[in-house]
Amino acid sequence: MLPRASVKFNSKYCTGPSGAAGSIVGRSPALHPRLTVANSEPPARTLHSHLCPRGVNATDPTHPKPSHRLRNAVAGVAIAVGLYAIVVGLLAPPLAKKIIADKAREKLGRVVVIDDLTFNPFTLAATAKGFRIMEADGKTPFATFDQLDIDGSITSVYRLAPVADQVTLAGLKVNLVRDSDTHYNVSDILAKLATPPAKPESGNAEFSVSNIRLANARIDFDDRPKGAKHVVSEIDIAIPFISNLPTHLK
Repeated sequence: MLPRASVKFNSKYCTGPSGAAGSIVGRSPALHPRLTVANSEPPARTLHSHLCPRGVNATDPTHPKPSHRLRNAVAGVAIAVGLYAIVVGLLAPPLAKKIIADKAREKLGRVVVIDDLTFNPFTLAATAKGFRIMEADGKTPFATFDQLDIDGSITSVYRLAPVADQVTLAGLKVNLVRDSDTHYNVSDILAKLATPPAKPESGNAEFSVSNIRLANARIDFDDRPKGAKHVVSEIDIAIPFISNLPTHLK
């Protein structure tokens, strides 16, 4: 009969479900040179999986454990979300405020001011406060509003067009003046808008806006040639839906 020898597996390389080292009784090491007899030094390399007893897994310490990979993945996602929140929520609004004011000034030919602009990158909600279009002198307000709230929709992502679920404009005030028989303080703006652009636009911008509300608006009309003033206040208007998306035009 062949001599039997106790063989020990190093727990660092061959572990069972409980993490404890496995042990088997095998034939003489002379017949199995890759097995290590008890009380001898553990192998320098990882044992082959077919040398481990059933239910015991051979592992390589040079490869990260699944738990390490999971932690790395979670950390990567957290970093990406944090960067998105910082860039879109904190850095983008000041830049967008300047761009909007500059574009409006170029389009209207008037000084345009926005006091504050915020954006929530997770709910896609934007708020603008203290919007003012100045008179031609650049000092007197022509049109202002207190606050504009826009609730963006996630469908904007796959439609590749701005889509808003709700828009509320509060505290709009317009100061309209007729300073001669045929001239108003808005005549220069209308002339500017009527001028065709130097570079024709390739196509109409697509958009979709739902639940539009104008709340507590006011119009002051100063008819100077006749020496009369008129006021229209507490204007509330609700529009359910405006869109030029192809799917909505069918």
